[in-house]
Amino acid sequence: MDERIELLRKAGVINEKIAVYVQAVAEELKKLYPVKREGVEMLISHLAMAYQRAREEKEVEELSEQLWEELQGCCRYQEAERLCRQLLKEGPYILAQSEKQYVLLHLCNLLQQEDEKH
Repeated sequence: MDERIELLRKAGVINEKIAVYVQAVAEELKKLYPVKREGVEMLISHLAMAYQRAREEKEVEELSEQLWEELQGCCRYQEAERLCRQLLKEGPYILAQSEKQYVLLHLCNLLQQEDEKH
C-alpha cells in the first residue's frame, strides 16, 4: 500500500498533503480491521483520487438510486457511516456527497469482508 501511495505522489497524481492523509487512513484501517489487503487498497486508492478530484473541484456521479438504497440496507451501514465521518473529518479537502457515497460503499465492503472471516 505504501508503494502505491508513493507512486501516485511521485507521478504527481496526488499531492503530498493527500499522500500523508491516505497513508494515515491506511494505517488506521489496518489497526481497526484486519481485513483483506485488496479491499483496503481499493478504498485507499479511491480516497486518494477523491481528494485529488476535490482539490481540482471535480466530482464523480452519485451512485444510482437503486445502488444507494441497497448500500443503505447493508447490515454494517451504520458502522460504515460512523467510520466514514471519522475518517473524512481529518481529510485535507472537503469531499462532495457523491465521493462520500463511494467511500461508504468501500467501507461497507470491507466490513462485510471482515464478517465473512468470522
